[in-house]
Amino acid sequence: MNAKDGHRPQLLVDLAEIFLRYMQIHYGSYRREQLFEAARRSRACAYLADDDHGAVALQEILLAGCPTVGVRTGASFVQHGETGILLDRLPPGASCLESEEDAAALAVFIEGIQRAQAFNRQSVRQLAADQFSSQSIVEQVMSSICIASNVGFAAS
Repeated sequence: MNAKDGHRPQLLVDLAEIFLRYMQIHYGSYRREQLFEAARRSRACAYLADDDHGAVALQEILLAGCPTVGVRTGASFVQHGETGILLDRLPPGASCLESEEDAAALAVFIEGIQRAQAFNRQSVRQLAADQFSSQSIVEQVMSSICIASNVGFAAS
């Protein structure tokens, strides 16, 4: 398992106890080739950023074929059920639980990582390659322009 970032240190401690073979990679403290190699060898990535928009690191992780678990606001490129698992929120670590909702979120997070480990890495890699291809990006931009122009006309 590859855990990117470290906003929730106690959560990383808990994950290390559950997933014995793990690597922590903190934003800004790695070379790109180290990230890609770690993702290539990992069965899943716990992506702990919750405010990452347009993350190049996440693109590299997915292009390495590593299924990723995170939240929509941090792991926006994850296609739920195909390239990873999207959760409603990131949980605190077990020693920081304050409510039943926290405990449930932690259980869902751990289950998400276990589910992601079973994903077909080649499928994750191919879906990511398709998602980040030049043609796909142009189509997304054109679609956004069309939507924006239609909204603009409707508001007039």
